[in-house]
Amino acid sequence: MKIRISENSVWIAFLLFVLIFSMGLIRTSSGFESSTAIHSSGSIITRTMIIGVNMYSGTPSDQFYARDVPLLNDIGIKYIRIGTNVNDINVNMMVNNGISVLGTFAPTGWPDPVAFGDYVYNKVSKFAGRVEGWVVLNEANTNYFGFSGDVVEYTSLLKIAYTRAKEADPNIKIITTNALALEGPSSGIAFLQGIYANGGKGYFDIVGIDPYCYPESPLEPNVDRWGHSFWNLPTLRDVMVANGDGDKPVWIVEFGYRTPSSNYPVDHWSTCTEADQATFLVQALELAKTWPWLERFYIYEWMDSGDVQLGYWGLIREGYSSPYDVKPAFNAVKEFVE
Repeated sequence: MKIRISENSVWIAFLLFVLIFSMGLIRTSSGFESSTAIHSSGSIITRTMIIGVNMYSGTPSDQFYARDVPLLNDIGIKYIRIGTNVNDINVNMMVNNGISVLGTFAPTGWPDPVAFGDYVYNKVSKFAGRVEGWVVLNEANTNYFGFSGDVVEYTSLLKIAYTRAKEADPNIKIITTNALALEGPSSGIAFLQGIYANGGKGYFDIVGIDPYCYPESPLEPNVDRWGHSFWNLPTLRDVMVANGDGDKPVWIVEFGYRTPSSNYPVDHWSTCTEADQATFLVQALELAKTWPWLERFYIYEWMDSGDVQLGYWGLIREGYSSPYDVKPAFNAVKEFVE
C-alpha cells in the first residue's frame, strides 16, 4: 500500500515544527532553563539561562551542610553569589559540593589605586580555580556601600580591576558593578553609558545589574518607583549594542522581593505578600528567559535574614535546626527549574 504525502502536508509539518521550537522550552536535567529562539535567518539556537542565589557569606559550615546543601539540591541550584566576605571556609564548602561561586570585590574602605590593584590581584590569585568570576564593587552607582557613586572614579577602578585580575588568572570573569535600578540620572543605563564614555569598554566581560522593582510585578511599567522597571531591561542591552558590545552577556546579580517582617509590615510600601513573592519571581524568570543575552539570574536571596534592617527576602525562612521551613517562593522556583 502506497502512502501519498501532499505538498501541503509537508508544509504543515514544517510549520508545526517551527512553531513548537519557537514557543517551546527545553527543561534540562541539571535544573537550569534552556530557552530556544529562532533567528530571522531561520537558524535555531539553544542557550542556557543559569539560575543562582545570593547567600550570606558568614553561613557556618555545619548549617551549610545540614540545611543548605539538601535544599539547594532539592531546588536544583548550583550557583551562588557571595556578596562581600569571600573566604576559604565558605568557598571550599561550596566548591566541594559542586557549587560555582561568584565573588564580589569589596575592600575595606577605599584604598588608593595601587592598593586596590594589589587587593584584586591577591584575591583572584588566592581563589583561582575556585571562584569563577568577580563583581567589581557592589552597587557602585550608589553610596550605600561606602563608594562615592562617581562613574569616572568607578571606571578608573574597573580598568585597574580588570587588568590586575587578568594578570592573576587570564580566564577569570570580570563583571561590572551590579548597578542598582535601571533608569534615572545615576542608575543602571546612565552608569553603563558613563563607563563607556570614560573608556571602560574592553575592561569587563559581563555587564551586571540589579533591576529591582519591588513590591510590584516585574511586568508592570512602574517607572514611578525609583525608576525601577525590570521589563525594560532591553534598554540596557541597547546601550551595549550601541557601543559595540552586543556579543557580551548581561547577568542579573540581585533581584528579589521583601516579604513582611516586624520591621517591614505587610502594608509597608516596599513589601509584598509571600504569595506575591512567589508569583513575581516566576514572572521575572519567565520574562528573562525570553532574552537570549540574559545569561544568569541570581535571586536575592537564599535565606531570610535576622537583620530587621534588611527584612525578609529569602526563599527559605531563617532557621538553624531541623525541620527547616521553605517559603512559597522556594517551591515556585523549584517548579520553574525542574
